[in-house]
Amino acid sequence: MREKQESLTGLGPFLEIMNKQAKTADQKRLAAIKAEWEKYGEIRNRQLLLRIGYSSPDFFQSLVDAHPARKHQLHLENIQRAFEILQASRSALIDIAGKFHARVEHNTKRKDEWDTTLNDATREVYTYSCAASSLVQAYRHLLSAWPEIKDSYEKLKTQIIQPSGVIAFISELRRSNNHFEIVKASPSYSITNRGKGDREVKSSISFDRKAILESRDWNTKAKQFVKDRESLEVLSLVDDHFAVASDFKRLFIHRTGIRNDRSFRDLQKIAHAREVIGRRVWLNVVLQQALAANLNPYEYLESWFTEEELKNIYSFGDHTKEQLEYMIGLRDPFGFCDFHTRRDLYQLFAIPLDQMPNQEPEPPTVDF
Repeated sequence: MREKQESLTGLGPFLEIMNKQAKTADQKRLAAIKAEWEKYGEIRNRQLLLRIGYSSPDFFQSLVDAHPARKHQLHLENIQRAFEILQASRSALIDIAGKFHARVEHNTKRKDEWDTTLNDATREVYTYSCAASSLVQAYRHLLSAWPEIKDSYEKLKTQIIQPSGVIAFISELRRSNNHFEIVKASPSYSITNRGKGDREVKSSISFDRKAILESRDWNTKAKQFVKDRESLEVLSLVDDHFAVASDFKRLFIHRTGIRNDRSFRDLQKIAHAREVIGRRVWLNVVLQQALAANLNPYEYLESWFTEEELKNIYSFGDHTKEQLEYMIGLRDPFGFCDFHTRRDLYQLFAIPLDQMPNQEPEPPTVDF
């Protein structure tokens, strides 16, 4: 043990030199990347993108953190998280309504079970309204960091959000204080016998119209919405709200120009390029084993491609150049598949090597 420690101690100066060289190389590479951002707003140098894919986790994270679009990406991730919470709350309400209907179907009249159902529904309605508020706040935080998109955001808001009264209703729900009386079973249950043992079962959990209209906690606009709305069934209102929120989120990234922002797309490209390199490294390991064992590659395609992708793959003839190049394109949009990897793939799929595209072995990568 002592000899091992002494051996490691002796390597100290050497390791220090290596670490210093690695740090210098990272700084040089980061400078080259920033130069691309300043000149083009994106990375266009293919070899530089390749080096990013092979970089260490620490360097890659520092690169992502330094990216001009990083703060925008973080706000968009917060929007996605808030939307997922909203979606989960809606699913919980559906589950509560389903259990309630099951009790009605079996003609259960125990008061404690009804109370539990209504308490659960009340709590989840409040959770949904808070999630909706968090989603709005997430959009506002993005706007504060990206004021250039405010005009297009407001136009979309005017088109999608403002015409919908249900948005204002859910927003007012969060601010009101009468959540203990906000929902009721209406009707408690309805079972209609049709003869021969058949019966029609109806159930509903609704907002309490009377409680809302008589409350001082609701504003005039929300009360008018309640008066005009024929049905105040919880799931119906939540579904209407969720549909508007979903449409707004779907259109938001396009109408505001975020999707076409060069810097934002560059950050996505960097992350995807790293994933492609990771698959390429793993594929090279798999190929050596597959070639040595003379495996049939078609028995393993399900683990590499989706069902929809496989439909397209099998529209080509097996063991053909067209099919293989299509598969390569699906997983390598950047053209990172090198000469050696492509040669091994052609051998594995039993395609003559003279059908390979003209591709010479890559020269050494420039050390940025």
